[in-house]
Amino acid sequence: MRTILRLWVDSFVWSLRGVCCMQTITSFFFRLFRNLLCRLPMGLLLCASFLVLNLCSPGKSGDGAGLLALLSGDAAMSRGGGSNTGGIGADEEETGQIAAPTFTPAAGGFDSDQNVIIQTSTIGATIHYTTDGTEPTTSSPVFLSAIPVSGHGTTKEIRAKAVKDGLMDSMVVSGIFSIDYVRVVAPHFSRAPGQYSSDQSIGLITATPEAIIHYTIDGSSPTTSSPVYAAPIPVNGSGTTRIIRAFAVKNGMLDSTEVAGEFSVSYVARVVTFAQGMNTAVTPSLLAEAYNGSTYTTIPTTGTTFAWSDSTTLNIFLSWKQFPANTRLRLTVSGLQNAAGTPLPNRVEEFETGLTEESLTVADTGQTACFFFNGFAWTSDPSCTQTYVVGDADRPYGQDAHYVDNPSARSINGPTVHEVYNADFITVDHRTGLVWKACSEGQNGSSCAGNRMSLTWYNALNACAGLNTANSGEGYSARTDWRLPTEWELASLLDFGRSAPAMDGALFPGSLSGPYWSSTASSSTAEGAQSVDFTDGITGGGARTNSLYVRCVSSGSKPLTLPSFSASGGMVTDHVTGLVWQRCSAGQTGDATCSGTAVRYGWAAALSYCEGLTLNGRSWRLPAISELRSLVFEGQAVPKISQAHFPGTRTSGYWTSTTYATSPANAWRIGFGFGESAYGSKATGTNYVRCVSGP
Repeated sequence: MRTILRLWVDSFVWSLRGVCCMQTITSFFFRLFRNLLCRLPMGLLLCASFLVLNLCSPGKSGDGAGLLALLSGDAAMSRGGGSNTGGIGADEEETGQIAAPTFTPAAGGFDSDQNVIIQTSTIGATIHYTTDGTEPTTSSPVFLSAIPVSGHGTTKEIRAKAVKDGLMDSMVVSGIFSIDYVRVVAPHFSRAPGQYSSDQSIGLITATPEAIIHYTIDGSSPTTSSPVYAAPIPVNGSGTTRIIRAFAVKNGMLDSTEVAGEFSVSYVARVVTFAQGMNTAVTPSLLAEAYNGSTYTTIPTTGTTFAWSDSTTLNIFLSWKQFPANTRLRLTVSGLQNAAGTPLPNRVEEFETGLTEESLTVADTGQTACFFFNGFAWTSDPSCTQTYVVGDADRPYGQDAHYVDNPSARSINGPTVHEVYNADFITVDHRTGLVWKACSEGQNGSSCAGNRMSLTWYNALNACAGLNTANSGEGYSARTDWRLPTEWELASLLDFGRSAPAMDGALFPGSLSGPYWSSTASSSTAEGAQSVDFTDGITGGGARTNSLYVRCVSSGSKPLTLPSFSASGGMVTDHVTGLVWQRCSAGQTGDATCSGTAVRYGWAAALSYCEGLTLNGRSWRLPAISELRSLVFEGQAVPKISQAHFPGTRTSGYWTSTTYATSPANAWRIGFGFGESAYGSKATGTNYVRCVSGP
């Protein structure tokens, strides 16, 4: 029976072969009717006829095998055999139409130039397109390479369709592509424009990575032909004024807006004016005093000079180079005479100095050892060879030493002797640009022999100022900008991998443990000033009448940099250090006010929390002490942090990842009540947590 049926089918096939090959039947209608009929029980014979018509299409078999397969139950063969010869996919077999083209990238708005690729899944199809919004035809350009959409403000409507012999043209697709460049963030100055009492180095910073800054110093508007900013711009010499203008550029972005600032230098001077002409041939005397909360205390002013601008204007150039911050001063000028030579009463000037916040680049703490609990005590692991795991209370991962040279490596060398003044030795911090006197005051020579001097805060100011008159006025090591360092400048020398002293004795010979004065006055008490203890690294305050050690600094190439923060998406970026901070304390919500309750953690749990944080897809860690301390604003009301950027910050301690080297059972914390550094027990202590990322 099967043989008879096969002979009948073959006869029927050959009877129709000549007819079908003389007719022009479109692929679409052929496949449509074939598929419909092959699904109807009574349409089997007609289905066989349509299978025969496949002979009219190249690559198709017309020997009747399809019908036999249908009758024998071979479902695959009954639908055309499942083959895709001739580059026709399954969808095209069903519809007879080419797959619609697609765009890569998808249509939309972009902030950078784009190259648009058009493709279709139909093999062998040709794509025609237009870029003016008109319908594409077979006369339109053939897509061969990516279509550029470039230039700020550019909009292109791309339309495309695909064609191929034997199949219906694809549907027409269209997409609108527009380019709207993001503007480069305008540069900002490292110091606010204005008049300063000492030489300045003005830095220019933009938050846009890899942007180039062009600037001028003569007040003219900069262009791309203007000098490229590469190093701080010096404004040196009393009476010097520079108007600095700058803007930033980057390929594929709009140029930034222009910024301008006027900077002038008038060496630490207090200008005193008189209502009558004065005898300018007479040199007056000066008594300088600082208020300690109850009375005035004399501050020595060795090296202070006077200069008359005219007969009614006296300039007092104080030797300190910088006024002590946050201090109430009283200057008494005596020995005055009017133009006729008549002695006049003493002139008394009282005024308050401000407290300018500054930011320093942050270096690695110097701690290279990890620490683990061996069942009895916390033990040093100098090379971190133990297995440390996130969340392990005894061997927690995320410690300071797990992040080497983060956020930047330390780079200090010295002591170096001056080529002319061979008794003068300095140590240079290339990261901050600061130049340090290698010896504490009272010590001298390459080994810093001798005994350190302990001075009150007032005498410490004068001791550093006195270095500017050394070497017959050339200054110690030929520098004339020596001064008492700020708290953060002094703290930048701490090495938390060491203790007693917590600094590198090879860089600073003869260094011993003990507290050193900074020029930073305490903002919480009129009689206090900040100090750094190099026994272990603790920072704090004390009465200015206390006697502490003194180490002097020269500004060198270091620009005083103003803090610069921006907040976005639960994070705060510090544009000076490059660090990215968790805006809210752990436990608080990520809203604009950091509402909710901050949670205290144990030290190992704090490490684990930050390692597990996935905020905005970044990797986070518990900050090292040098990183967290960079957020302290001494001049800020409690809490001493930028409250606009870190709302809801608690005044008590926040954990750091740095172990207290003197006693490894403890770790460092920073308190934002007074900005102090202290330590807490790893086993029993709990503190708040703020994580850091980057740079």
